[in-house]
Amino acid sequence: MESKPRTNPFVKETHPIEYFETELSLTLSNPEATQEEIAKAYCTMGNVYRWKEIFEKALPNYEQALKIYKAIGNKVAEGDTYLFMGKAFALAGKYEKAIESFEKAFQTVKEALGYYEKRNAEIRFNQGNAYQNLGDYPQAISFYLEFLEIASKAYE
Repeated sequence: MESKPRTNPFVKETHPIEYFETELSLTLSNPEATQEEIAKAYCTMGNVYRWKEIFEKALPNYEQALKIYKAIGNKVAEGDTYLFMGKAFALAGKYEKAIESFEKAFQTVKEALGYYEKRNAEIRFNQGNAYQNLGDYPQAISFYLEFLEIASKAYE
């Protein structure tokens, strides 16, 4: 039996991959597009590919977005992009790489917004999942506990 790929509800059938590829192409060809807009377009394209589980195309788009976000100094978007990369690696079963990306996301967001930030709760939860998938349950529990600590303060 053939399994149906998971899709994100925000990527509707009325917006196939080609729609987002066209949007990216239009943004890249627009001489008035800002670096922020270009990075966001790459990140969106990466997310679409991740949601469609086309990881070999998701990661290069995230890497392009990261280069731009680093160059313009947008730490929050940089951290979000590392988080998205980690999610793509985790979905692809590359848990060690996912953990590395999640840690980069955590450190970047912590630097930009502080420790008790909602994004950091999500990051630590995802790290816990990655360690759980590797069978490292003590490490997974450690990250889940940190998730609870951060979330309890961030969502007050």
